[in-house]
Formats: sequence, structure tokens, C-alpha cells
Amino acid sequence: MDSSNRTARLHLLDLYVAAEMPERGDPEAHWLLEHYPRDIRVVSAVASLYVAENRNGAAEELLLPAFRSDRRRTEIAQTLAELYGQDQKTEAAREILREAASAQPQNPATFLQLARLEEQEGNNAAAEQHYREAVAAKESIEADLRLAQFLQRTSKLKDAEEVLKRVDVKRPQAPFSAGDMGFATNHWSDALQEYGRITAGGSDADRQNKSREAAAGSRIIEADLQIASRRPTSAEGIEAALRFARSHVEKFRHSLDPVTISILESESALIAGDVDRARTLAEAAVASGTRAPAAHYVLGLARYNEGRTQDAVTEWELSVSQDAQYSPARLALASVKLEQNQFDEAEEHVTHVVREEPANVDALILYAKVLLAQDRYDSARYVALRAALANSSSAEPHVLVGEIALARQHRAEALIELEKAILLDPHSARAMNALTALYRTGVITRPMLRKMEATASASPPSATLLELAGRLYADHRWYSDARRCLERAVAFDGSRFTSVEALAKTYIAEGRPEGVFNVQELASLSGAAPNGGSSSLLSALEAQRNENEGAAAEGYETAIRQGDRSGVAANNLAWIYAHQPGKLDRALVLAEHASAMNSRNPAVLDTLGFVLLQRREYSRALEILTNANELLSKESASKDPSLAATLQRHLRAASLHSGQPESATQASNWIGSPSDQAREHN
Repeated sequence: MDSSNRTARLHLLDLYVAAEMPERGDPEAHWLLEHYPRDIRVVSAVASLYVAENRNGAAEELLLPAFRSDRRRTEIAQTLAELYGQDQKTEAAREILREAASAQPQNPATFLQLARLEEQEGNNAAAEQHYREAVAAKESIEADLRLAQFLQRTSKLKDAEEVLKRVDVKRPQAPFSAGDMGFATNHWSDALQEYGRITAGGSDADRQNKSREAAAGSRIIEADLQIASRRPTSAEGIEAALRFARSHVEKFRHSLDPVTISILESESALIAGDVDRARTLAEAAVASGTRAPAAHYVLGLARYNEGRTQDAVTEWELSVSQDAQYSPARLALASVKLEQNQFDEAEEHVTHVVREEPANVDALILYAKVLLAQDRYDSARYVALRAALANSSSAEPHVLVGEIALARQHRAEALIELEKAILLDPHSARAMNALTALYRTGVITRPMLRKMEATASASPPSATLLELAGRLYADHRWYSDARRCLERAVAFDGSRFTSVEALAKTYIAEGRPEGVFNVQELASLSGAAPNGGSSSLLSALEAQRNENEGAAAEGYETAIRQGDRSGVAANNLAWIYAHQPGKLDRALVLAEHASAMNSRNPAVLDTLGFVLLQRREYSRALEILTNANELLSKESASKDPSLAATLQRHLRAASLHSGQPESATQASNWIGSPSDQAREHN
């Protein structure tokens, strides 16, 4: 290298800093300062080297004179402000940025940095002023977007929407900002309106822009799919919403590439409960070789629904590696890490999304859950309230605030928030469970519950209050009262799967001799989609309780035909057919269908494992039962001892038949009850 080559030496400094070996650049820095002490590039590069060496004072000694000699050097001011911020010299940082902004009022970057400083200090009024000064300084989409993000963080969502609409006007080739905000806040109908304007309006040239139409079309279909997966309260409603999404796929098929079509159809199949088709379509999208983070994300969803959590995590990590800003994959990873109590990793993923999308309701809710799991109650409550402001019709933020209040023993606040949640979503299982837990903290008497039942039965009747009374009756083993309340709740509202779940548990608990009924007969409905066929399902459960398996099987088949989407009918019917050698093929189809809908339920997975044992597919049975055992172990005090014993016995059998006796030895300390032994596979 030519010793006098300034550019080469500057490049070397950059390389040393990037390689985290700044000390190796000291000789170059000394030479450059000796020969070019006033060169702004030299001063900036050497200062960056000093910062990398944690020599902030030396960096300031270089930068401050350079800025004083010419206050228009805004990049020097910004670097100085960052140094002062690191050293907790907030006032010095503020002053240097103000000087630079005064000298270069047309440069939005300085105003943006000053705004961020004030926001970090909690001075939101000053921060908003500086963000707006950045917007006024120069026509800049970046400044508009940064202002919109600030307004979202401070819950000024209408103002943020107006800013984003201006961005869409300035960026006609991709006018999706306002619609994307509606999507992020879970206002999917509003998002559809915005996206619809894009495809309906514009010039002929706009309509012929295939890439813009494809981007708008895929967003419209994604919004349709969100509505299908979250809003309907019946199987018919879900299917109707999916038909709407499929019609949009056909409408935009000419502008969508094959990979995008496969991804969208895979998501649709997942919502319809067809995990096999979803997996096949997603695998085809991934195999295309196209860089598509969404393909890995959807394949991860299919794997997760199959109970293959680690494979799902691998796909989501691949998605993030292809696009670090792809928020659905980050939220999926955060959710799994939360399940695994890996709170730091969960927080890292979810905060990445919240920083980029401050009004993303799903991200805010998940972030609040992560904070609540760490007992960081104040922060969790603040984030949950932000989610509530972002979408005032969502029940989940109020459930979270109620759970936080309950954890802090603030019972009055908990009651208010949980009642708000129930009013917003009468079918919310989480709200009902939390409300039941709240009532359990008080003194419950039978007369008190009868009064609650009478109030709930009066005109207009309240299925929610009846369910609550029924659950509390059951807590105290007053099963006939519980059954009466819950049957009325189901009669008033057959789509309340939480009532069906509670009633099914009561049927099992009400009159069973200890150990006769296994939890497979119940196959928890919690977390399942709203179901049809509730009446047939309950009749089948009653028949099975009375050991009339013929009538039970007929009832379960009817419930499946009527659209039971919970997986309960399929699971229980699979258990019955697993004991009939001629129906093992049908048993496998049913068990796989149930596990696709309840992939985190150890009881359902145990049924699938048992069916595989009966079919002598031992290796796969071992994989499924091992996963079920891991899931059950996380349920600690709430786990069913009968299920634990049965599962361990099945796991021992699978281990022995698979030639892995060490796994069987690990399970050998579990002993099932005599009635469990009667159910052992042949």
C-alpha cells in the first residue's frame, strides 16, 4: 500500500472497526491525524475508531473543535450527540443538536435525532414538535414515517393515519402505508377498504402495474384470512369467510406469482384445518428456490400444528434470516420462546417488532404477556393498555390487564377489566378462565351461586354468567347444579365452546368411579376454534360416560358431519375405533385430524400415539408420545394424574417396541391405575 494513500488508510480504519479489532488501526489513525488534522473524513473515521475502543473522551476532543469550526457539519453534531447520550450528558447532546439544526434548518436528520432524544427523556410534546419540524424541513418520506411511528407509540392513531395517507400520496408506486396500519391494529375491514381503493382507482397505467396490483391483492387476501381465522363464531362463518378469500385469490391470480399463491392457499388450508394440504403447499413454495420468508413462516405454522415445534422454530429462523423485518416469523418465535420460559429470547424477538410497528396489536399483546411472565407488572400493564388503545374492540388487552391486576391482588380492577373483556368477546376462553379464577379468590356459597344463576336466567338471559356460575358450582363439586347451569348456557348459545368444555368436564366428573374415565374422553376444547355440532357432541359424551360406545360413536360421527371444529369428536372417536382392529385406518385419520386442531394438547397427542401403537408404527408413536410427555410435564400442578399414568405406559410400550429400552426405563417410575391397565393396547 502506498504510505501516502489517505483513502486506503481510511478504508483500513473502517475494516478494523467492522472486524471489532479497532486497536490494530491505531498506527493508521496516528498517521492520518498527523498529516490531515483538518480533513473532516479523517476526523470522523478516527473518532469512530476511538469510540470502538471506548475512548469517548478522545473522540469528543477531535469532534467538538471540528463542529465549532463549521456548525453546518450535522453529521459531526449527530456523532457528538450519540457520545453525550452514552455518557448520560443529555443537556450537552440537546444543545449540540439544537446548534446544528439552527445552522442547517433544511436537514431533517438533526431534527429526527433531537426528537428521539426528547422522546427517550419522556418529553413527548417537545419530541412531537421536533418530528414535525423534520417533516417541514424537507420533503422526506422517512421523516413522515418516523413521525407516524411516534404518533403510534403515543397512541395518537388518527393523527398517525393521516400522516400515512400523505405518505401514500407521495409514494404512488406502493401506497400501502395506511392500509398496513389498519392491518397491524387488527382493523382488517378498514385495511380492506384502503387496499380496495388501490385496486379500484388510479390511472390505466396504475392498473396495468402488475407488481402494485400483486402487492395489493396479496394484502387483500391476507386480510380476508385474518377475518376467517379470528372473527367467525361458527364453522359456517369460517367457511363463508374462506370462500371470500378464495374468490380474491382467483381475482388476482393473473398478477400473483406461483409461490405467493401457494403460500396464500397454504394459510387458507391451515384455517380450514387441513394441515396435510397446508404443509404440502408450503413445502412446494419453499422448494421453489425463491427467496420467500413467508413460505418458511407458513411451513413453520404447519409443522407447529403437527406438534413438531423444533422443526417449526427452524423454519421461522430461516424466515427471519431471509428478512430480519418479517414480523410474523418473529412473533411466532417469541410465542414459542415464551411457552418454553425463554423470556430473554422472547423479548428480543417481540421488541424488534414493536420498535418497527408500534401499533401492531398482536405484538403489543405478546409483549405484555412476556412482561407479565417475568412479573414486570407496571411495564406489562402499560403495554397492554397501548394495545387496548390501538384496538378498542379487542378483548385480549383487557384480559391481560385483568390478569395483571389479579396477580397483584387488585381484585376490583381485575373484575372491571375482565367484565370489559367478556362484553367485547363473550366467547373468550381466556377471559372466562381468568374471571373464574378471580371469583375463586373469594368466599363462595351455594346460595350465592343460586342467586347468580337466577340473575343469569332472567330476561334477557346471560350465557356468560350461567357458565361462570356452572364453573364455580363444579369447583365445589356441586355437579348437578353445575350441569344444570352449563346445559342452560349451551342451550342459550350453542356456539360457546367454553361452555361445552366445562359441561363435558362436568359430565366426566359428575358420577364417575375413580379412574374409570380417562381424560381422552374429554380432549380439552380450550384453544379450539368455535364449533358446530355441540348438541351431538354432548350427547356422544353422555353416551360414552354411560359406556354405550355404539351410541357414542354415532354421536361423534354426527358432530363431525355437523362441523365440530374443536377436535373433540374426532379425538374421542379415534380412541373408540383404536380398540376395533378393523377400524384402525379410520382411527388414524381421526386422530391426526384432532391433533392438527389441538397440537399442544398432550391428551390428544396421546390418543394419536395410542392409535399408532395399535397399528404397530412404533417409531412414529414414540416421537408423538415423547412430545406429549414433554408438553404434559410443563402443566405441573394442573396435569391430570390419570393422563400422566396412561401416557407413561404408552411411552414405555413405544420405547420397548422401537428398540429404545433406555426411554422405557425413564418412564418406568410411572404406574397406571388398574382401570388404566385395562385400556392398554394389544
